[in-house]
Amino acid sequence: MSYQNIDIPQILQSMGFTDLKPMQKEVLDKSSKNKNLLVLAPTGSGKTLAFLLTLIKKLDAEKEGVQSLILAPTRELALQIEQVFRQAKTGFKVLTCYGGHPFSRERSSLKNPPTLIIATPGRLLDHLQRKTFDPKNIHTLIIDEYDKCLELGFTKEMQSILYQLPRINHTILTSATEIESLPKYFNIKEAASINYLDTDVMPQLSYYYVVSEWTNKLKQLEELLKSFQNEPSIVFCNFKNDIQDISLFLSQAQLPHSVFYGDLDQEEREKSLLKFRNGSANILLATDLAARGLDIPAIKNIVHFQIPSKEDTFIHRNGRTARMQQKGNVFLLLMDNKTLPEYIDTNIREFRPAIHEETLAPPINTTIYMSAGKMHKISKIDVVGFLCQIGGLAKDKLGLIEIKDRASFAAIDSTLVNQVIQNCNGQKLKKMM
Repeated sequence: MSYQNIDIPQILQSMGFTDLKPMQKEVLDKSSKNKNLLVLAPTGSGKTLAFLLTLIKKLDAEKEGVQSLILAPTRELALQIEQVFRQAKTGFKVLTCYGGHPFSRERSSLKNPPTLIIATPGRLLDHLQRKTFDPKNIHTLIIDEYDKCLELGFTKEMQSILYQLPRINHTILTSATEIESLPKYFNIKEAASINYLDTDVMPQLSYYYVVSEWTNKLKQLEELLKSFQNEPSIVFCNFKNDIQDISLFLSQAQLPHSVFYGDLDQEEREKSLLKFRNGSANILLATDLAARGLDIPAIKNIVHFQIPSKEDTFIHRNGRTARMQQKGNVFLLLMDNKTLPEYIDTNIREFRPAIHEETLAPPINTTIYMSAGKMHKISKIDVVGFLCQIGGLAKDKLGLIEIKDRASFAAIDSTLVNQVIQNCNGQKLKKMM
């Protein structure tokens, strides 16, 4: 196997990996021999890196314009893919297009076209209809979580998009679940299949059920979450209306948490995920919108406050934990006399949370906000210098830093928040705040 176009060891080193997994090697191998690929592998198995390496091999630094396109069903997944691509440090320009932030900003960026566009179907179609870039030279198309793109009602958008991509000569479809057949408009007659769904890359999960009376279900959830002792956990609900009630209850129980569901605007969703990623909140209360596209490898527990009706939803929820060969726990809250769905045939044991009357210790980190971001040419180095030199914060007390378009966020030791804010009050970050 020859990877002449890219330095894979260097890319892996940039990303903190030492070698490719068998699935990733197979994707690279078969992509050189087949026009179309169908990659089926569990969440957290490394599909993103696999298809990005394949894509990077096909990029030509001597050519101008958009050469490749990646479609993702949600903005969160699109942004995660962008982050992995940037970590590879290829030097190729990438632009991620999605709803929830100004279209004009993307249109301006497309005046100097990137080599790669990552986009949600709706926003990409908007660009195609307004002719903000020329798609005629796009030769590689990747549809990540393609089954979810179909579920979310993107059928018409997908049909229109594919019709406007006349020169695609390489397509990769990925998913963590199988569907019976591909729509005809995909125009894929033959696709080489790579299926790791039943292999040892499956997540190592332990399954438990917790029984409670309907009137006591929230209290039982509280006790379960307290028993985790601040381990990162996601609580899944079937309905967004329930999240508000549960969130109020958890707040009264003094359990810090973030919420994540469709009705939140983009900024609120990003802040919720940011606080969960950086340890400012160890509980994420979410709908199935969070079942895909979130790359947070440290999640330890998945709680099904309500059990989904479909098996594939159950699989994707559980795929948020036990990523990258780690272990995880899955908990199902059951009412008295409620039976499990037929699709749950795995070994499942009863779990009885220990009673914790005391309030849990607060999260070790707190997120602070700075009103300057990418648009103001702010970098992570700028934030580190500001908080350490002006805020008086030691580097080992500084956690995850994330730079957004108009703002920057940093996790710092909760015990030092007041001191840092006092030192930084009235000061400017790179003369922008």
